[in-house]
Amino acid sequence: MCRECGRKQRRDYKKNLPPEVKRRWHKRDDNRRRERLATDPDFRQRTKDKDHDRYIRRKDRLRARRKRLEKERPFLLRSNKTIHEHRKKGFKIEITMRELEMLMNAAPIKCAFCSEPFETDLWRSRTVDRIDNVAVLSASTIRIICYRCNTMKGNMKDVEFIEKCRKIAENMTNV
Repeated sequence: MCRECGRKQRRDYKKNLPPEVKRRWHKRDDNRRRERLATDPDFRQRTKDKDHDRYIRRKDRLRARRKRLEKERPFLLRSNKTIHEHRKKGFKIEITMRELEMLMNAAPIKCAFCSEPFETDLWRSRTVDRIDNVAVLSASTIRIICYRCNTMKGNMKDVEFIEKCRKIAENMTNV
């Protein structure tokens, strides 16, 4: 319903508007919704119930989609999680999810550090290792290694990690 003339508007009236007007309307609607959520407990509860109902209706469909994706494109979910976690930690992301997925698919079948083959279990799965732990995630600053080596390496540089492994090996031979 138009506020100025009182005429009923078509459902698709927003589709024909310029993008800047749409953004302004969405921003105004979001602000109103936030204010109402903060001040009206009944609206907050109705919204919560409605969101929960929508989740329940979509839950099975979402689980089926995730299982299908795990079979068809196993590294897509891993790539998404990797990029999301690095963004949360404040890293600059210069690689797309698709590029990261392609890197994981194209990775050799063995880990670069331990030369053991990648598998589907957690300890032998493919993970992203940042070379020299720079604050930028790009195709030139990462490599794919197994989860176990990545966990052991932590935030050490390659030289530090190799030296640490050498010391452990020397210590174990003396025991």
